[in-house]
Amino acid sequence: MARVCWRSIFAGVLALGWLGTSRAAGQLYPDQVLVVYDSRVADSRAVAEYYAGSRAVPGGSGNLPGARRGVRVVDLAPIAPATPGPDITYTQFINGYRNPLRQWLNSNDPRGRIRCLVLTKGLAHRIDDTDFPNVGENFGTVSGGQIAVVAEVFGGDATYASVDSELTLLQQNLSNGEAGAPGDSFADGAIVNPFFQQVQGASTTGAGGVNQGIASWSTATRRNATTFNPTISTSPGLYWSSASAPTLSPGDVYLVCRLDGQTLADVIAIIDRARADDGRVNTSSAIFILDESRSNGVADTAPNGELDNTDLNTTVRPIWRGDDYELTRNLIQTDGRFDPTGIRYDAGAYPSNYYFGPREVPGITLPLTVTDPITYLASECGSSDGTPTGNPKFLLPQSFFWGPMGYYGSIESFNARDFGGKGTLFGQSQISLAAQGGATFAIGHVWEPFAATIPDNNNFVRRFYLGTMSFAEAAWSSIPVLSWQHVVLGDPLARVTRSIESADEDDPRVNINDLYEWERQPVDINRAGGANNTDRRLLESTIRPGQGVLDMIGRQR
Repeated sequence: MARVCWRSIFAGVLALGWLGTSRAAGQLYPDQVLVVYDSRVADSRAVAEYYAGSRAVPGGSGNLPGARRGVRVVDLAPIAPATPGPDITYTQFINGYRNPLRQWLNSNDPRGRIRCLVLTKGLAHRIDDTDFPNVGENFGTVSGGQIAVVAEVFGGDATYASVDSELTLLQQNLSNGEAGAPGDSFADGAIVNPFFQQVQGASTTGAGGVNQGIASWSTATRRNATTFNPTISTSPGLYWSSASAPTLSPGDVYLVCRLDGQTLADVIAIIDRARADDGRVNTSSAIFILDESRSNGVADTAPNGELDNTDLNTTVRPIWRGDDYELTRNLIQTDGRFDPTGIRYDAGAYPSNYYFGPREVPGITLPLTVTDPITYLASECGSSDGTPTGNPKFLLPQSFFWGPMGYYGSIESFNARDFGGKGTLFGQSQISLAAQGGATFAIGHVWEPFAATIPDNNNFVRRFYLGTMSFAEAAWSSIPVLSWQHVVLGDPLARVTRSIESADEDDPRVNINDLYEWERQPVDINRAGGANNTDRRLLESTIRPGQGVLDMIGRQR
């Protein structure tokens, strides 16, 4: 056993914060997760049993230990009417999901311990518009000189949403007053996400917030009715925020993830991949692809016509967060922990400048082919170039080989449409097919979201691949609005472990032992040309809260 320098150990413990009060405090833990399933749906019950364990799920097939033991479960069958999906009305959402889950939570979790809901395969994922059925994908009807969906959204009367996103505010009666008029209820349009605002503001200054988990905020006001105000006075019902008291807090929001897929086997696979090797990612071989189109390649300082850098209003910008793909590229390069040769950014248009993997793209010759397994893929997927000949964008996520903890996100309107056998639309790629092809995580949209509301890669990468947040926290910190179109696919409790921070090849976890080893033999973690206190602080910020103290006590014995 290597000799231990106790001065360095105690210095490290103090730097981390005694008993887990480090920058990683307030993160998500299993007993803060509630798995929602319906025993009337075989796949839903099977996913719940595999994830939570057979002892937690009555009527299961038996003896499964559970991928995440300690999570809580609730069965919709005894508390809610059946809501056959994949599409439901808003009334069905209220009666089949919102109200029964609210009542269960208020009775069984009165202190607000639960922070995350997990929806399982077979549950509905789309809520139709209250007064204009199917308007979320209606591009054929013209109303008042505008395409129907454009008129509905910019007129402030869009109530269509994902079940998942609407459940983030299940303690609020968003649809009260809804009678088909613009802005007559808070269900119209989208609500600015306070969790996104908090971490976004912190990241722009470079101080705080980077690893400030969801449990850092109190849930004491979660049940209070909140009055939302239009952020753009000329278009009430487009964006709402709680700028005046009572202000919506991140602690009032439930993070909602989904364990779903084309098949039950696909769901089991993404759960298993999220747990493999404690989320270890090889920082020397990881490949991040940021595939933009028709861009100048520069991190512009104001919104423009690029799909990753737009807003719904040019003067009032409640959710604008910068030129996303370029800022994400710059972030990974500047951080230094991942080998910069693995960062693949392209600004050009299809077909000459378009990344695909080596798998099935029949009849299409594409020059930018990546044959190695990838870690991260953010792509416009042809959205700004129309529908390419042969429509290869549909095959995009399946064309790659995927490495550990792989994520897929695309700027597409309906890339989370096909759960529950709904099928695809307009040849959009599907996050469920990305998961079937080997991705572990994804964020998509069930109806037309408009480009301004898409997830922010910069926020997500900063907190998941470069930080210590769980997947659920990093994902929802990257989504600018709630009560909108998003589906977060994957294990909410998964976290990334970066290989460059782990000194012990036999133990992929990053813990106090790695800090001991760093003190004995410093490592240039950020590839800056020499090991120094910056590398030490990076390692300290990664170690799980409280884990260092427990490991130290164990060694002391």
